Amino acid sequence: MQVDLVIPERCDHRVVNAAGAFYCDQLMRFGVRVFLFQEGMLHAKTLTIDDELAMFGSANYDIRSFSLNFELNLFMHSAEAVEAMHGLQQEYLDKSLQSRAGQVAAANAGKPVEDEIWPSCSVRCCRRGARHVRSRERLVGTHTSVAPR
Repeated sequence: MQVDLVIPERCDHRVVNAAGAFYCDQLMRFGVRVFLFQEGMLHAKTLTIDDELAMFGSANYDIRSFSLNFELNLFMHSAEAVEAMHGLQQEYLDKSLQSRAGQVAAANAGKPVEDEIWPSCSVRCCRRGARHVRSRERLVGTHTSVAPR
């Protein structure tokens, strides 16, 4: 079995950076290949199992995604859909560099990405849970505030 994990090279929260670095190192010890996506944030969750099942979505596996956010994942089982997902995953891999133990922590050292891409937003705005609208490659200058429920 081969497991490849593609994550953004830089994350937008310090706690997530630290937890991610720890778990990536643990996964690499068990043979998971971790790749660092070089072209900004990567929020999509994708999964393919053999040539039989594919999943695509945005939901994280936590209580917030399950009960608060309007996110979902789609499971597909047609050969065409699974092949298309393999193609998308290959694009992510082509835009990524394979990581070695300790590299995830090093890539995320220093200030988080949010300080670089949201300089005009107040800390108060971001901590309220504002959702920022991003273009494909970078933040566009607007955001929509979504109050937590």
